[in-house]
Order: sequence, then C-alpha cells, then structure tokens
Amino acid sequence: MMTKKEAKKLTDTKTKCDFIRGVNDALEGIYDKFYRYNRSDEGREYDHGIRWAIDNISDVEINTFIENK
Repeated sequence: MMTKKEAKKLTDTKTKCDFIRGVNDALEGIYDKFYRYNRSDEGREYDHGIRWAIDNISDVEINTFIENK
C-alpha cells in the first residue's frame, strides 16, 4: 500500500485523464456522480481510478458525493 503523499506525486501530472481524475477525487474523499455520468465511456475510467485508489492507497475514504452542478 502506498501513502496519500506518494499517490499525489504519481498523479501530479499535466495530463489529466479520467483515471487520474478518479484517483485525485478519491484522495480528496470525493465521488463526483455528475462528472462520472457525463463521460463518453459512462464513467468506466473514472470509476477505475476511484477503485484503484481505494484498493491501493492507505486511508482513502469517500465521504462526499457530488450529485449535480
């Protein structure tokens, strides 16, 4: 398991794909349903990033759900 600090270094990139957005949101404790449902792949990559973060980074907990903007 990696720490949140180590994960932040890995995702600190100029190229922001949906997977990276999912990892970054998970690090912040956010699940953005609005963003996820408005993707061309129906949110698969975003969800993959969220799941990867939960499974591989210690102390990741989703506690904020964004429904719409």
